[in-house]
Formats: sequence, structure tokens, C-alpha cells
Amino acid sequence: PMPQNPYTTYGGPQLNFSLPQTPPNLWLKWVYFGCVLGMGLLFAIAFGISQALDDWSTYSSVDYKLRDWQGICIGLGALLWVTRAIVGLIWLGSSWGSVPPDQRVISPGEAAGKMFIPFYNLFWIFRANVALCTALDYSLAGTGSMARAPKGLAIAAAVTQVIPYVNLGIAPFMWMLFMFSADATKKELWDRTAGQRAQ
Repeated sequence: PMPQNPYTTYGGPQLNFSLPQTPPNLWLKWVYFGCVLGMGLLFAIAFGISQALDDWSTYSSVDYKLRDWQGICIGLGALLWVTRAIVGLIWLGSSWGSVPPDQRVISPGEAAGKMFIPFYNLFWIFRANVALCTALDYSLAGTGSMARAPKGLAIAAAVTQVIPYVNLGIAPFMWMLFMFSADATKKELWDRTAGQRAQ
């Protein structure tokens, strides 16, 4: 028999467990990866243009065109930045949906929704991701699997996210590593429990 889930002793309301376990949506991390890659490339091009235009006092037609391209690159990069954040929230909610309902102490909607609460989200970014790893670990242990979720990566990614400036350059790559590693454990769990998910 399964031992009592120690995670339930951490406090907090027990939310809706009636939702079925959903597939792990392993493609989301690739969308996130594409956004980060494209964002980095566009910002690198914009930076290269700014370095090329070392004499800002000139106003030749070439300078104007380069400045236009620089603005386009920055704008598209910012759009990918926002898209990356949205995809990350969708991934987090989807990941909680991949947890078996009886081990789900945070609902998918709550996991993503509380990230929009100012200041509280600095705490919630740790809570939602570390708790996800704990829930995945407990669920995997219940199936006899030795696989474990990357809790250390979750903490490292959250730390880089709350540090100013670091969250602009390093955090996206840390989250990307966390997603790839967590998706491996989600797939392992799904392969072992898909036939037992709640109806």
C-alpha cells in the first residue's frame, strides 16, 4: 500500500483533484526553446548594429536603414520575450496537469494564475516549481520508478529569475534546462500511469 503523501502536510488548501491526468505536452519546451533562441539572435543583431553605428552624429541613408533594422530586431525580440513568458506559464500549468489527480496539491490554473500577483509571485515561482518536482517524485516513487524530477534545477532557475539583470540573460536558459529535464520525468510518469489516470 502507498504510504501517506508527506507533501500534504506542507499546508495550504487541498484543491480540485477531480480533473483527469493530462498528457505531458512535451512539445511546449521546443516552443520555449525557439523563443529563447530567436530572442537571443535578434538582440545580438541589434547589439551588433549599435556597435557598427559608432558615429551617431552622421545621418546617411545607410545609418537610417540600419537604425530601422535595429528597431525591428528589438521589437521582435521583445515580442519573443513576452511569448516565451506565456509559453512558460502554459508549460507550468500543463505540468501540474500531468501529475496524477490524487497527488495534485496545486491545480494547473492556480500554478499559472498566481504568477500574475505582484510580489507574491516572487514566492510563488519557488513554490509552484519545487512543489511540482515533489509531486512528480512522489508519483514516480509510487510506480516503482527510480527517476526523479530536477528539484535543484527548479530552485536554481527560480533564483536567477528573481535577481535583476540576471533574469534577462541567464534565467531563460535555466528555465529551458529545467523544462527539458522535467519533461523527461513527466514522460516517465505518463508512460507508467497513463492507463490508470482518473476518468
